[in-house]
Amino acid sequence: MLNRRIHSLRDAVTLLLPAVAILGALPAFAQNATTNNTQATSSWPAFAVVELFTSEGCSSCPPADALLSEIHADALKRVRSVYTLAFHVDYWDRLGWADPFGDKTHSQRQRDYAKAFDGARVYTPQMIVNGRTEFVGSNRKKAQAAIEAALKQRPRAEIRMAVTLADNGDVVVVEYNVSEADSPMQLNIALVEDGLVSKITRGENKGRTLRHDGVVRAFKVVPPEKTEQGRVTLKLPKGLVKKNAAIIAYTQSPTDRAVTCATRADLPVKTP
Repeated sequence: MLNRRIHSLRDAVTLLLPAVAILGALPAFAQNATTNNTQATSSWPAFAVVELFTSEGCSSCPPADALLSEIHADALKRVRSVYTLAFHVDYWDRLGWADPFGDKTHSQRQRDYAKAFDGARVYTPQMIVNGRTEFVGSNRKKAQAAIEAALKQRPRAEIRMAVTLADNGDVVVVEYNVSEADSPMQLNIALVEDGLVSKITRGENKGRTLRHDGVVRAFKVVPPEKTEQGRVTLKLPKGLVKKNAAIIAYTQSPTDRAVTCATRADLPVKTP
């Protein structure tokens, strides 16, 4: 088992759908043959959404980042509907290294989870599976068990989405349709990027080269009253490599945070 020091912080302070997108269910990870539009439909019968709260300023986080990359690679290899997202928080920036992927909204998302977990502490690295099971993000055994358990559960909604680029490729447009939800659900839409590398020159990880996959580069939450059908736009961050990016969409209970269905589509590499 990896030796680690867990950082803790207590009391830290997306047009209507194109016809092709609504013609029957597409398998998970299904992609359009063209390069300017991709579509996907949420997986059936099971899925797992793996969220990691991490930071480049945290010396305990690199093993968890590596584990998330392994989980993503294994899901692709085995064609399993396991969707990985790395939310880089900003509260460790004070230790000397400002995480370039850190965002205060990611930190707030983690605090919201803590409230749902009855005031549990906020720490990194923290991994959460399907919004309900949390544990230290580098714990391989717990990660495997939580993912396998999630893959035995049935989704409680269905998402269909189409992804296109607009504004000369600077904006991604996600058109979505959510159906069969058994209760009001919010829709989370994340732009994630793989293959990111940072050379750390300050802070706890000084001198290290860190590699990341599934890094959340943009994130929007659609409230329950607007999730049935709609459109969300996300501005692509500077330097994003389109061929390494994807959109992950997942529905989630606004109360107990349970994730009820999910899907993923690669980012188109060309504008229409």
